Amino acid sequence: MDRLMSEWADAGKGPRWARLRDAMRCRLRCGAWYPVLGTGWHAVVLDVRGMPLSVHESYLELAFARPTRWSIVARAADAVMMPESWGAWYAVCPNCGAREPVRQSKGTMVCPRCDQGSLIDWSEAAPWLDERTRPTPAHPHAA
Repeated sequence: MDRLMSEWADAGKGPRWARLRDAMRCRLRCGAWYPVLGTGWHAVVLDVRGMPLSVHESYLELAFARPTRWSIVARAADAVMMPESWGAWYAVCPNCGAREPVRQSKGTMVCPRCDQGSLIDWSEAAPWLDERTRPTPAHPHAA
């Protein structure tokens, strides 16, 4: 068992939320957080649309509490389910997991699906961006 998992086991608590570390082809959506059902030897069992899915822990970012900020995710080159008008980036709601165009670059963004407002978190995109290359938000009426 790796050090991180053994520390959680020693504490009597495990991670409660997980998401993909990097974009990859699998049943998980980039930027979306999933409830953790359990942990094992290098594997984490996630609740994916009501079904358990075992994923190797090295592919996941784990957290004790569900994050409270919008995740900003780079659009995959072969993405087909998102309108082109959204541009190169999209946001994932921390409350319901809905994907939305990035309508602003700072502050609080309200999710049209769950009607919850949350801060925007560019930290995942930080290694690839700086202030000069950060994309401008999509048009406010992009759909």
